[in-house]
Amino acid sequence: MNPFRALIALSCAVEAVAQLPPTPDAVLVAGAPLPFTGMATDLVMQPLHIAIAPDATLYVQETGRVWRVDASGRVAAVAGPWDHAAHGPEAIGVDGAGDLYVAGDQYVWEQDPSGQVSTVTSQLYWPGQPPVFPIPVSSIAVDAKGVIYLASQQRVWKLSSGGQLQPFAGTGYGSSSAPGYFTAPALQVNMGVPIHLTVDAAGNVYFVEENGVDQVTPDGMLVRLFAGQVQSYAMDAAGNLYVGGWNSAGIPQIFRVNPDQSTQAIAGGSWGFSQGCTPDAPGVPLAIHAGIKGVYDLTFDRTGDLYFIDLGNALVRRIRTNGVIETVAGNAGGGFSGDGGLATDAVLGHPTAMALDSSGNVYFADRDNNRIRRIGTDGIIQTIAGSGATILDDPACLSAPTPLLNPSGVAVDAGGNVYIADTGHYQVLELAADGTLAVIAGTGQPGVSGDGGPAVDADLGTPTGLAADGQGGLYVAGQGIRYIAPDGTIQTPFPYPGSQNVAVDSAGNVYATGYIFTPDGRAIPVPGDTTFAVDGRGSIYYSGTTVRLARLNTDCQVLALAAAGDPFGGMAAAPNGYLYVADTNANRIWRIPAPAADGGVAPVRLTSVPVLNGATKRPVSLPCTPSFFGTGGNCPQYGNENVAPGETVVIQGVCLGPTRFVPGSLDAAGYVASAIGDTQVFFNGTAAPLLSASSGELVAVVPYEIAGASTALAVVARGGIGINVNLQTSASSVGIFRPANPVVYTRGSAASLVITGEGQTDPPGVTGKPAAEPLPEPLAPVAVSVGGIAAEVISVAPDPGTIGSTRVTFRVPDTVKPGMAAIGVMVGSSFDSFTAPVN
Repeated sequence: MNPFRALIALSCAVEAVAQLPPTPDAVLVAGAPLPFTGMATDLVMQPLHIAIAPDATLYVQETGRVWRVDASGRVAAVAGPWDHAAHGPEAIGVDGAGDLYVAGDQYVWEQDPSGQVSTVTSQLYWPGQPPVFPIPVSSIAVDAKGVIYLASQQRVWKLSSGGQLQPFAGTGYGSSSAPGYFTAPALQVNMGVPIHLTVDAAGNVYFVEENGVDQVTPDGMLVRLFAGQVQSYAMDAAGNLYVGGWNSAGIPQIFRVNPDQSTQAIAGGSWGFSQGCTPDAPGVPLAIHAGIKGVYDLTFDRTGDLYFIDLGNALVRRIRTNGVIETVAGNAGGGFSGDGGLATDAVLGHPTAMALDSSGNVYFADRDNNRIRRIGTDGIIQTIAGSGATILDDPACLSAPTPLLNPSGVAVDAGGNVYIADTGHYQVLELAADGTLAVIAGTGQPGVSGDGGPAVDADLGTPTGLAADGQGGLYVAGQGIRYIAPDGTIQTPFPYPGSQNVAVDSAGNVYATGYIFTPDGRAIPVPGDTTFAVDGRGSIYYSGTTVRLARLNTDCQVLALAAAGDPFGGMAAAPNGYLYVADTNANRIWRIPAPAADGGVAPVRLTSVPVLNGATKRPVSLPCTPSFFGTGGNCPQYGNENVAPGETVVIQGVCLGPTRFVPGSLDAAGYVASAIGDTQVFFNGTAAPLLSASSGELVAVVPYEIAGASTALAVVARGGIGINVNLQTSASSVGIFRPANPVVYTRGSAASLVITGEGQTDPPGVTGKPAAEPLPEPLAPVAVSVGGIAAEVISVAPDPGTIGSTRVTFRVPDTVKPGMAAIGVMVGSSFDSFTAPVN
């Protein structure tokens, strides 16, 4: 098969997969194929290894195939028997004559420049073992005499001209060599997985190992040339060593190693992708300023240009001898075209965040094109913000700079104003309905600061998701969820850095990854993932690493909607129930009709089974479990509450109840109901009254029927699913409800506090019955202390109409010293305390 025709066939196959709708009824809204021109920079690939022939031909190996890139930049598939190997090609190398070597499964093949392929060996099995498991090859190199070297697990091998495999370096054991500099016989060194083999003209073999760059001399000695955790290395014609690794800030860089073993950075100034232009040198992409996401397979050609795989960006890049950096193979998977025409004919570059206005126009962040684009109700697409930069273009390298850099968030308010998270510039912009564009938050510098002051003077970190609250305010996700008030000031109401997205509904509930933050201050955990949207019914749609697309109903039922595939990078829910999703990696936007309101399953997720005192919400400390070597090996340990009759307890998990907080209610007989929706809790078979339920928390009262039992089996039941929790019991297990507002206790005056877990009462408590005259009192004695001094207990009884709690009224001793003091309550042998000021 003609290699170029094979390439076209492959491109068509990939395109066909990319156009598959995420659901059978999904409709394509925007995105068309990127025309392929035959250039290597138009081809989406995942490069794993590169090799350069003497005539400057670049070979690129990725999973399942090998590409050839000629000096003009045109690409073609290199066909060979490796295409049919079970695991495809594993490593490639080139010799001095320009022959290509490919290792795969148990084979090594050689292809000469005319395209003829021969098998060098088919016997890459562990010596002395049955030929069952081939040796996996991580790198291959060929010296001037035609000797082939192979890097594999914990060892480097040499393949003789007769096809015999001989150990060359490493013992074959998994423990890696010691860090630091040393010299030792190569066959006596334990090593990790060696990668990136090369051989110089003198016969020295080089490779990267876990703790540095090693050289094996012709006499069999291994010399550590560079100590440190690196990904790759290269030697220039003068013998200078270059390594690819990370700087002290964790940014990928390429360093030149000086003779005194000090290093000097030559490439990589930031994380991500940029071409390296600066305001001081616009239009000049310098490697030292370029954004890189990983350095792998460094290789010099004969002119002195340095090639490497930018692993995270899936590109092969080249650094010229004058320091200029350029992409020679790979593409981020998109492009830019189509403004003014149908959106389905437009080319997109990693669409991410999405928003809808009241008229049904769709807005999205065309992230890698540094634009915000709008799809009108007529299907026409336009750029409304950002200009000049296309995918793989650094705005600083263009003559007409763009005002946006990798925008990752967009929102629209009721007035038609569009808000933009200009992520790469650390700012939030407002595109007003009259077309003016202005910065409304962010100084343009990284970091987080500015709470309480003007948002334009605050540092936002890297803003991503945005959500307008309908009241003139704007939520910003990034380093915590921040709120820009209508007066322009900024606060951080939810210091939750784990969400790149944010949404808000008409009731004021704020949504983040895995949480709902309610207006009354509750944080309710719910199933979720990186990308999500909320529809008019309160259902949450989410996509990420756990599921490609799912809907979480308001009763916390989960329904998977899309088949397996890459997660969506953005989504927006229309009032009519339509869901718009950005298929980021395929550069498409789809519309999915409104799913049915019912269906799904109700998962009860009590993996760690926390049952806590309802007042303290504090787990019980357990004695340390003795370790193999003695005591104290497994501390600290925490366990469930030892429940007492009539105690208020909290049970935590995910999808235990509805996604919103629902308070308990009275049944027809005037008792607190034992069910909220389809959720119930049983203790030794008796249904417990439920005071409230939400996705992440149930508040229940332990039935008095457990009195006298030494253990209690708690069963959390929902939707026909039951989870068992084995508990210990106690006569009393007191917990003090901390005052909602700071309380100052005055010496000599009466004060009160509320407790739970006081145990059985007189008259005996009745499960679920609100307190009424005569008010019951605990059977166990109750004592109060303030600052360690016994206080007079005036009364102990529940408030009328309540269950699961008791009010203790006492007099603060006159002899307590002013200042902070411990307020303690003991019921029987159970004790709890907290600290408060006394005057």
